[in-house]
Amino acid sequence: MKNYKQDSKTKKLDIEIYKSRIERKNLIWVEKITNSIKKKISKKKYKINDIGCNLFQFYKGLKKKKLLNKFSYFGYDHDRTYIQLGLKYFPELRNRFKILNIEKQTPRKTDISVISATLEHFCDPDRGLNNILKSTKKVIFIRSFFGRKKIKKLFKDKKYVDNPYYVNQFTFSWLKNKLKKYDFKEMTIVKDLATKGKKRLIYPEIKRKFYIVIAQKDVV
Repeated sequence: MKNYKQDSKTKKLDIEIYKSRIERKNLIWVEKITNSIKKKISKKKYKINDIGCNLFQFYKGLKKKKLLNKFSYFGYDHDRTYIQLGLKYFPELRNRFKILNIEKQTPRKTDISVISATLEHFCDPDRGLNNILKSTKKVIFIRSFFGRKKIKKLFKDKKYVDNPYYVNQFTFSWLKNKLKKYDFKEMTIVKDLATKGKKRLIYPEIKRKFYIVIAQKDVV
């Protein structure tokens, strides 16, 4: 069975969009999560895993807020093209990333995990999320598509994408059960300000709504 995932071959024009963002924009979701993390942390240093790091936009946010001395950052992505582009902007990360299929491998043990606009494109979201949760000791931030039904949708219209990939949707009950299994005790659902908290038409016949979920095991 093929692994249909979003990557640099899915929509080739996206690479230029990502480059423009890393050069010119400070993303709203990054601002939201970095602000939340800043409120939670104490004086000690934390490990933080950035799952689906792309061009290291989240790292850029930590750097902008001068929080790098608080974190041991590590980025994970399954697409080498994105990583190589990101390293042009942040060469200091040359030894702080790994090409990883998160559905088959587990990242390093970490205090905090961040995964944005990535989980919904997994071929096997259950296995992928399991690997992230069991490696996370304190807090996880999940930004993804949630709705009333759990939907697995392979989008393959050649008018819009160069290669097929999944645009899935999850339910909060599904996520809550996952979190409970790995001893996460608190779950907070936050409106995604980057998309104004509204359902969007992603492709013809595909409407999705982003949320940010913050789950915590204990006091950070």
